[in-house]
Amino acid sequence: HGGRAGRQRREGAVRRRQGADVHHRRLRRGQAARQALQRVAHRQGAARAPHGRRHRGVAPQRVQAPPHRHPDHRRAL
Repeated sequence: HGGRAGRQRREGAVRRRQGADVHHRRLRRGQAARQALQRVAHRQGAARAPHGRRHRGVAPQRVQAPPHRHPDHRRAL
């Protein structure tokens, strides 16, 4: 994944328009599409990370954390 960023920067915005949209957008049909819908429903949050970050999924819902260095801090809730 993702070796293209440097090349794009070097070439400027040259060969970007020419049908570039087609490649990253795979059409899923039938069962795969249905699966994707189910998957997306419960994973609300930014699908793409802001520039330069790895995307870690949505933070799990949790009660307010106990204070730092408290024995219960960072326990599985």
